[in-house]
Amino acid sequence: MSIKLIVDGPVLENINGKVQVEVRGNTVVKCINYLVQRQPSIKKFIFDDKGNLCQGNLISLNGTFIENNDLSHPVKDGDEIWIMKSSGF
Repeated sequence: MSIKLIVDGPVLENINGKVQVEVRGNTVVKCINYLVQRQPSIKKFIFDDKGNLCQGNLISLNGTFIENNDLSHPVKDGDEIWIMKSSGF
């Protein structure tokens, strides 16, 4: 299964542009955890100390925001997940 995970630069604080990787998993959280397992230093920018999505981060799946950032949302081959910062709306 090939799923694209894109982390927008502002999520990572001092990165310009974005980070784009191919990940594996059948839910959004499994895909994010796949990235975190390979790049542990990125975890603090995505999850808080309780394991919840950091405040201000939003999740988009195939261009549609996931309600309540439901990380258990299923994904399938060819999907694209974006993690981005809220613009304050």
